[in-house]
Amino acid sequence: MVLNISDLQRRCFRASEWIDREYYDEPSIIERLIDVGDKFAIIGQSKNKKSFFALQLALSASTGSNFLGFNISRPFKTVLAQFEIKESKFHGRLHLMSRALDLTSNSHLNGLFTLNLRGSKDSNESICAYLASLGCELVIFDPLYKMLKGDENSAEDMKRLLALFDSLCEKGISVGFVHHDKKGIPSYRTNIDRGAGSGVLARDYDSAFVLTKHSSEDPDVVVVDT
Repeated sequence: MVLNISDLQRRCFRASEWIDREYYDEPSIIERLIDVGDKFAIIGQSKNKKSFFALQLALSASTGSNFLGFNISRPFKTVLAQFEIKESKFHGRLHLMSRALDLTSNSHLNGLFTLNLRGSKDSNESICAYLASLGCELVIFDPLYKMLKGDENSAEDMKRLLALFDSLCEKGISVGFVHHDKKGIPSYRTNIDRGAGSGVLARDYDSAFVLTKHSSEDPDVVVVDT
């Protein structure tokens, strides 16, 4: 093991130094929910509109627009890295949603980048290095399981991916990810117990959006908890 003394020194403070220094809150993306440099999850059952939710959040964050009643503090340079659907299909989805949100001019969407990674052989390390080089402020990965190299129930396999996310957060980039729910009836579990795989995931993120099908007959109605 190589000991990086300079990095440890950068992280070490006397309590008296902090007490004498004025305290400040991190700048927020969504007030009281997501700060700059945070990790957050979007969790829900399969086919429960998680990807649409992530796309709408990316559009809102990149334009500084209201997001489902949440206030976005300003426009943030945003990347939505999606691994699941074909580029042409994603193009259509983006086109339709931007029109529905009345975000149709080029100037509106200059701050949003889409990284289409379906079929990509690039490593997670290369992807994260590229994202850092873009100078983005917010990244959303959709879905998390496509990035996992190993078993999602393995704490060690999950920790390796979370460490990569930490490396982005250290650069002041907020990291979000879309993740599927455990099997069974989600309403029987608390929000912190939602999300499949190793329990280290729920203990690692700073905040989460939890999507649950509403008890009504309408399949388009989803409850959002934070």
